[in-house]
Amino acid sequence: MIVRTGRILTIRDGLAEVAFLPAGSCGHCISRTACACTASVRLDTAGPPVPGETIEVVVAPGALLRAAALAYLVPVLGLILGSALLAPHGNVAAALGAALGLAAGLAATPLWRPVGPVMQCYVTETKS
Repeated sequence: MIVRTGRILTIRDGLAEVAFLPAGSCGHCISRTACACTASVRLDTAGPPVPGETIEVVVAPGALLRAAALAYLVPVLGLILGSALLAPHGNVAAALGAALGLAAGLAATPLWRPVGPVMQCYVTETKS
């Protein structure tokens, strides 16, 4: 299970902009500046979130695998399907079909939404 700690910056239209704090081990990593990021997440908390609160964002088990499968498998399946459909018409048509299938897979990926909760957010500390 992936757990990140962050601070709520703003809340707008049910989405909270959260600045994630770098992990303790990030100080020794060469990419330490990339660890602290800001993201918009939909909060599923017991009470109303307040800007300034520190929260823990818990990524649901299997969510990372589902996201990776969606991001990588859909375009590859489009590439294979496009190539297979146009392969009987020659090599150039198969290459064109592969390119069109890949483009269609890349275009379709953002349209699909995950089923079930991806992130669960818990408020762990309230800053006064």
